[in-house]
Amino acid sequence: MAKVAALTMVYKDHWFLRKWMDYYGAHLGRENLFILSHGRDPEIEEITRGANLSVLPRSGPIPAFDRKKADLLNAFIEVLHDCYQAVIAGDVDELIAVDPAVTAAPLKAVIMARSRHRAAAINCFAWELRPTARDAPFDPTRGILQQRPHAMCMPLYCKPAISFQPIRLTPGQHGSDADPNLTPDLLLFHLRYANEAVFRVNQTERNTAAAAMQGIKGPEGQIGAQWSVDSDERVRQVMVDADAVSTDYDRLLRKSFRFMKAHVYWDTRRNHLRFPFLYSRIKQPVRLPERFMHLF
Repeated sequence: MAKVAALTMVYKDHWFLRKWMDYYGAHLGRENLFILSHGRDPEIEEITRGANLSVLPRSGPIPAFDRKKADLLNAFIEVLHDCYQAVIAGDVDELIAVDPAVTAAPLKAVIMARSRHRAAAINCFAWELRPTARDAPFDPTRGILQQRPHAMCMPLYCKPAISFQPIRLTPGQHGSDADPNLTPDLLLFHLRYANEAVFRVNQTERNTAAAAMQGIKGPEGQIGAQWSVDSDERVRQVMVDADAVSTDYDRLLRKSFRFMKAHVYWDTRRNHLRFPFLYSRIKQPVRLPERFMHLF
């Protein structure tokens, strides 16, 4: 039985998909990667060569898309667990890595070691890469973390991204029916803002989708607020001050982890477990340590 699979769903997002394929292909083998393409796309077919691509129909705005996406991912996760001991499931702009200070073991080996703990899933500790005003334009020949080493802890992205048995992800995939199992050793890096040029292109697509959804009334037409924001304004909002960042990653990680473990709660509106928003002393941008710079 193959040990670990990775699953994602994508529409265009070619830059992120290449990074996702290269990273998880190296760690898990391309034959263990599963991609759901929302619409036929020859470029996606080329990028995912050697992996398992499923093409879904796409014909315009889809009512209750987040719920239907979660239902589809949950069905795939259940099927994959017939053949795999662990399944990584998340968005294409997310990569999971092991903190090199904890172990030099490969990602797959670390995940399999955790599978013996009998938890249903792992909530990976999330860092969102953030730009600064000093950043040079993104250079595709260099690593991502070498160019975008600044990040913020994001409780919303501390997702149950690794499962050891079928679980039910909630719409948006930020929560599930599994008990919380947050670990500071397995890290989820959210790359949405890593390449500003790519972000602007993708945000144009999101704006178009948001405009199309306006014709769908009621809850089925609701989408996240981030789908209809101006890309330049959003980049300005998320930009961090390079002079104000903490360089003590390990201390900030310990404080954030303790706070989040102590204050996890049940969100009655969304009907799943949530980690809290951090208070200001913890919600500080940090420069990731040098040991991370060659992860990807």
